[in-house]
Amino acid sequence: TPVATVRRPGRGPPVPRGHAKVVRQEAMRPSRLRISAALYRMLPRPPQFSSTSRTVDTAAAILNDHISVDASTIAARGGKLKVFEEWLLDSGAKFPGLELRANDMGSAVHAKHDLGVQEVAVEIPLTCLIPAELGKKSALGEAVTDSRIQFDSAENIHLMLFLLQDIQNPRSKYKPYYDILPRDLSHLPLFWSDDELKWLEGSPIIPAIESRRNAITNDYLQICKVVPRFPELASLEAFVWSEMMVCSRAFAITIGGKPTRAMVPFADMLNHLNPFVTDTLWEFKDDRLREFGGAFTMITTRHIERGAEVHDSYGAKCNHRFLLNYGFSLEDNTAPDGTCPNEAATVVVPSGDYPMYEEKKKLWLCESDEGEDKPLGIRVHLRVGDDAALHRCAAGLRASLLKGHANASTDPPVPAAAAN
Repeated sequence: TPVATVRRPGRGPPVPRGHAKVVRQEAMRPSRLRISAALYRMLPRPPQFSSTSRTVDTAAAILNDHISVDASTIAARGGKLKVFEEWLLDSGAKFPGLELRANDMGSAVHAKHDLGVQEVAVEIPLTCLIPAELGKKSALGEAVTDSRIQFDSAENIHLMLFLLQDIQNPRSKYKPYYDILPRDLSHLPLFWSDDELKWLEGSPIIPAIESRRNAITNDYLQICKVVPRFPELASLEAFVWSEMMVCSRAFAITIGGKPTRAMVPFADMLNHLNPFVTDTLWEFKDDRLREFGGAFTMITTRHIERGAEVHDSYGAKCNHRFLLNYGFSLEDNTAPDGTCPNEAATVVVPSGDYPMYEEKKKLWLCESDEGEDKPLGIRVHLRVGDDAALHRCAAGLRASLLKGHANASTDPPVPAAAAN
């Protein structure tokens, strides 16, 4: 994948050895079920949903074997994109200066002619969006809401529930959109083998992957308890697929003064560019395309030449988050001021045989995800250019070493992942 445009986190800076030891912190939420990674390796590909002979109460999951990038496949992909564009235009969408082009990596948005600065490039009417409220209003969404299950993002869950139900309806108005969504997500590390993940040792993505696997599985099992027939509608594979679709594509917007999350067809087709030099800015505007209830609008931030790819920004994030959620990383993730959002997440933990350990541990901020009687620790995300985080980590090391004479650890320092 062209690194310059979008698509390996490296090791963080070494932490000095000594009495204070940096330990691995599994970034798990309390009371989460721990699911073996072998379960996910049994599902090497997320599901492909067929649009024929499908009913809402049938299981819908078949697995792709590989991604094909031959000319016929690209041509077929291009045909689906044309149908998708026609559906949007017929529904009132406007993007006169842009077009979708199929390529060997999927697709990209390109300029059909020169675009000026502050030009309205995209308007997608509200009637083409998939807001979380659609899932919340469904019978399944109401059952999950009434159950009072605590999710990290209830809006994402409602989007997933709607997607899992509606994608199986061959008469859905969103069918042209569903037909272009990727079915194979093998580029995401969630589905990588242990051997592949070894290349990422030292990165905060390792515990983040385990945490995500456990969280998705736990959410699925919780919903199955509330709705016993849910496995007939969606397998775990399908649920994982919908999770990754929503977390990688949904936009946080405000409609009529109410914050929500929504899938925005076409807008989610723009690839990522550094947020400090990106091509577009977006927001939902209630006063655009009023006849449709408003529109999701994208405006250019600079001159874009004819034929050039047009980008959005997925935000300033650590490379491990890009890789986890989108399947790419940036070789150069540095901002113009020299700062870099890449993180080396560490946990500074004093040994239990330190003098005044009981008093000191009251100051420490994080605890074991297993609930075991383990030392507490100060969790710090080190970033290039973030002096405050470096000073905090150094302060933690000094506090750990103060008046201590415990044996130095022989374990190598291991960066630890923490909640973002």
